[in-house]
Amino acid sequence: MPVQVWGISIVEKLLGTSLNWFAYAGIYIAGAVIVGVLAAKIVEYPVLRIRDRLYPSHSIQAVTRGSTNLAVDQHKGEKKRLPI
Repeated sequence: MPVQVWGISIVEKLLGTSLNWFAYAGIYIAGAVIVGVLAAKIVEYPVLRIRDRLYPSHSIQAVTRGSTNLAVDQHKGEKKRLPI
């Protein structure tokens, strides 16, 4: 919605003309992707870091070394081969 309300009108004022449908759709899609990526970086990633700090994962952590896939159990330190 911000792209449609603000982005299109700003581009039309900068160009000094009305946009055709293809330009409108291209600007809308590109603007929506840019706004989505920025929102994820500003809101989602910091919240995920807080969640990981408060509630760390207790599952098996996968480690890739060369062509061998190994899983390391964090509690026991055992290595297990993962199916490829």
